[in-house]
Amino acid sequence: MKNINCVIRKQSLVATPEERIRQAFIAYLLHAKGYPIRSIAIEFPLKSLPHLKNEPVPVDRRIDLVVFDPTGSKPLLLVECKAEKLSGEHESQVFGYNAFVKAPYVALVGAEEIRLFGPKILPELPSYDELQISH
Repeated sequence: MKNINCVIRKQSLVATPEERIRQAFIAYLLHAKGYPIRSIAIEFPLKSLPHLKNEPVPVDRRIDLVVFDPTGSKPLLLVECKAEKLSGEHESQVFGYNAFVKAPYVALVGAEEIRLFGPKILPELPSYDELQISH
């Protein structure tokens, strides 16, 4: 299998179908939506969230992507990437993660579809600046 470069982790990774979707979405966030590279965390452990330092969390759970506010302390967007067709089961998984993360926006990203959920109905994923002021 080929490799793919991750601009955030600054390393070459095996280009699995899910990793290709994740890297394409990261490129979209960075180049089309103006998200700062420093605001994006990849495969972020739930137990590393600042507001969960003293809370019991599933130890082995990692989130595909979390976008933080400029201070790096508040999650703004939780993203779960899937290589297969998106389903209700995937929605349940991402909302289960968000029960801990408490991001105002959640995105479920597949090869052909992006589902965005949040406190406001948005026609598309907002820019980083819009994301900060839209919740």
